[in-house]
Amino acid sequence: MVEKVSILSHVREMFGSEVAALSRNDLRPGYFTHLLSAAYTETIESFDAVDYGTTCCAAVVKTAAPVVIDDTNDLSNGPICPMMQAEGLKSYLGVPVFLNGVAIGALEVMHRHPNPWKKHDILSLIKLARVAEAFLDTPRSALNATRLRVVT
Repeated sequence: MVEKVSILSHVREMFGSEVAALSRNDLRPGYFTHLLSAAYTETIESFDAVDYGTTCCAAVVKTAAPVVIDDTNDLSNGPICPMMQAEGLKSYLGVPVFLNGVAIGALEVMHRHPNPWKKHDILSLIKLARVAEAFLDTPRSALNATRLRVVT
């Protein structure tokens, strides 16, 4: 039996978060394309949003570094994400995703409650981002090809 596993569902489960996302700005000029795994739905959602340049994912891409927000209630001049506000999300951790050495997106984890992110959380998400990068430029046909399992 073959079971499909989404890296986003795995990330969400690993961090005990309500939302995990992979956001990219290289697929449609002027937009971020989001793949989203949320606790309130069993499917992976995909949607495009205008790149306002002020969102959390835009901050990750601009700095090519992790963006850590323990509590959105404490933001004075930080990034503002309309989706996070609309969904009532209160904490954010995003790390850059690179393609050919250029930051093109973010692997993100969000909670509905304030969450003091630990260094271990950041390092773990960075490792998972490297795994996700391996599939960014893989042709879709290769991702859907039949997998062979070797039994020794």
